[in-house]
Amino acid sequence: MDTAYCKLDGVTYYIASFASLPQREIQEKRRHLLCPDPKCGWQAYFKRAASSGQGACFGARPHAPNCSLAAPISESGPGSNETKDILRNPMDHIVIDTAFGAHGSLHIDGEDEAPGAPRGGRFTGDGPRGPAKMNRRLRPLLKSLISSEQFRRSSSVIELPQYLSLPVNQFFVHFDDAGPEHENRFHGFWGLVFDTGMSYSGAFWLNTGEYDELSVMIPAHLYDDFKKRFGFQLDYELEGMHVLVLGRLRAAQSGKQYIELEDLSMCALCDD
Repeated sequence: MDTAYCKLDGVTYYIASFASLPQREIQEKRRHLLCPDPKCGWQAYFKRAASSGQGACFGARPHAPNCSLAAPISESGPGSNETKDILRNPMDHIVIDTAFGAHGSLHIDGEDEAPGAPRGGRFTGDGPRGPAKMNRRLRPLLKSLISSEQFRRSSSVIELPQYLSLPVNQFFVHFDDAGPEHENRFHGFWGLVFDTGMSYSGAFWLNTGEYDELSVMIPAHLYDDFKKRFGFQLDYELEGMHVLVLGRLRAAQSGKQYIELEDLSMCALCDD
């Protein structure tokens, strides 16, 4: 999007004007952005210009139905073969594979088609089909959550070995839907990263909204490996990306909710 409405000062900003504001003002106002379409008004985010040359932009996902500013999912997602399988094939049981790709970056477009990638779940012939049990990695699952309401509402079983099995519509929880009923329970929490921050302890935080809203904490001892695994150099490059993290929702003494990443294999990022 080229424009966004700031509910803090009542101004509709063009992206160039917003990007040129003082950094302190950006940090304050970016948490109060909305889609400017009066039929929408859903929370928006600001993404700074990337080191790759991509310009600054506003975004909002999802938009309200019939929003004139809604953009389709980009061609890079859900275009991977593995993600298409998730959305196209009947699925009775999905087993999350956290081991595959443990030594490489999970968010590079096109890696889903790499030779040797787990495929599974394709059925041919005229005979009866047995239960469709598929191994699937986190990033294609995240792209499916982003792009398909049908998948988000699915009652197919999702299994994380040695942890639990639940229907898809109970296992995955969007950040906006996380509440006290999810505290101390293991789920796949997902949504947008609005901004990032580093605490005095060295922990890296992925913030999902305003200051008192849920955040994902990357402990200090995982920070360097986290950057290497997901291939980013500057912390703000994660702003505007989607993240999926498997873990338990905690509540700090202040009441703020957070999820501490305990293992890098329990996380995926997607820049759609």
